[in-house]
Amino acid sequence: MQFSSGSVVFSVQNVLFRIPKALLQQHSEAFSSMLDMSNDGKEERIVLQDSLEAFRDFRSALFTCV
Repeated sequence: MQFSSGSVVFSVQNVLFRIPKALLQQHSEAFSSMLDMSNDGKEERIVLQDSLEAFRDFRSALFTCV
């Protein structure tokens, strides 16, 4: 699967995860609005305080919905 709209990097406990912007926008109006406002072509980075396990569960659910 190919996404061409760039990506968002999530930093969770010093581990980086790259998620396609289009995938986040497809499944979340909140992400869609946030990412539309920051359309300067730079890669987004979001630092989260969640556990790795929680973020991996989120990522798995996100990619399962594709």
